[in-house]
Amino acid sequence: MHWKAHHATNFKLTKRFSGLSTKVTPVFYILVNNLFNTKNMFRGALKGSAAISGEVENYMNSLKLEEGDRPGDYGKDYFYLPDPEPFHLFLNPRQIFFGIRLEM
Repeated sequence: MHWKAHHATNFKLTKRFSGLSTKVTPVFYILVNNLFNTKNMFRGALKGSAAISGEVENYMNSLKLEEGDRPGDYGKDYFYLPDPEPFHLFLNPRQIFFGIRLEM
């Protein structure tokens, strides 16, 4: 049984301002990891205390494998997920970085 594949779209934009100086070129940038904030379930979150409390077994039993469900699926009403969802259940939330870089 294979886990659902992880997907994420990253975005990077840079703007170079050449001609302002002969020695230094400022470069502005923005980097967005997981642009569309895709949720990817982290199977490691279903270990440790979750395994002891039976949450892993409850989740795996809630999957309908004959209907095409795979471990890592989470969006249907009949899936068992801990309530409230722990912050570490999903990997790679959207992150936005921006700044300036000076190139010589």
